[in-house]
Amino acid sequence: MKKLLLFILVIPSFGLIAQNTNQKLDSLIQKKIIQYNIPSMVVSFITSEKCNYGIAGTTKTEGNQDVTLEDKYHLASNTKAITSLIAMKLVEDGKISLETTFIDVFPNLKKKISKDYYKITLGDLLSHKARIQPYTNGLESLKLPEMKGTPSERRIAFATFVLNEKTTPIGEYSNAGYAIASLMLEKVSGKSFEGLIARCMQDLNFDHSIGFPNKTDENAPWGHYYEGDTQMSIPPDVEYGLEDYMLAAGDVSMNITDYSKLIQLHLNGLKGKNNYVSSSSYELMHYGIDNYAYGWINFDRKGDKISTHDGTLGTFYSHVILDPKNDFAAVILMNAGNKDQVQGLYELRQEIIENMR
Repeated sequence: MKKLLLFILVIPSFGLIAQNTNQKLDSLIQKKIIQYNIPSMVVSFITSEKCNYGIAGTTKTEGNQDVTLEDKYHLASNTKAITSLIAMKLVEDGKISLETTFIDVFPNLKKKISKDYYKITLGDLLSHKARIQPYTNGLESLKLPEMKGTPSERRIAFATFVLNEKTTPIGEYSNAGYAIASLMLEKVSGKSFEGLIARCMQDLNFDHSIGFPNKTDENAPWGHYYEGDTQMSIPPDVEYGLEDYMLAAGDVSMNITDYSKLIQLHLNGLKGKNNYVSSSSYELMHYGIDNYAYGWINFDRKGDKISTHDGTLGTFYSHVILDPKNDFAAVILMNAGNKDQVQGLYELRQEIIENMR
């Protein structure tokens, strides 16, 4: 079938499933998915001690299969925080530092890339300060040469091409930067980035998959987009998604329970507790640089440090916000992502915070 361009981006049954959810959250979600024609949403309100879940909707518009807490949703760019967590783990293990340059790791490529990129560091790549082209639109990929081999070999070819392109203003959000950062992490660890993610998830006892969840399980939630006034689901056989070499920028899927536990680790880390990495590493990831640190956007709200991030390829949407001072975080995942539906998501976030705090 014809490949859809990346990056934009029947009313479902609303039977609730008895699966240890919070009735108040379930009710809030039900109202929102009806109002905005969202196939399904799963949410969590997280404290340092507990995760409260809510759920409503179906895996796709054409069916009546209710979603469950075990169903995976595509995280898209919220994968970046996972990439940064893996990087921080390798930093703490002494394998690399945030000041390590690309050339330090790949001295053999020095003569093959532009001098403009000789000094870019791992930290620059993770904080979007390497001045690399964004690759946030599928059209950008049309200029790439054919790249063969394993995902790791394709990452090398991709990096070599991108690091000869014109620089962008500092702070330009770049998926390509994360792909190049993952290449550095592969090299210093001796593992593929796919393997690094698998090891991280195994260490934490979390489930995950790569790519849209219905690619590996047809019963998982399907992504949706609008064609005119009609909302359409995307079948598993449609060639839509990120290229494999861009995994680190946004292609992990997780279920709400495991993803919420991951966010809970961050919340506890920001409250001074060491876990998968040290508390100081969590502080650095979230707040080490103003506005965008390492996989996290941050801002100040009345003296409180807040961190957040969104992710979408237009057919799923993920949102996270953490407020460590007030000891809560919220996660919202949905298998749709048009403008109005995202507005509904943000309205729901406010309602969750008001009703659950």
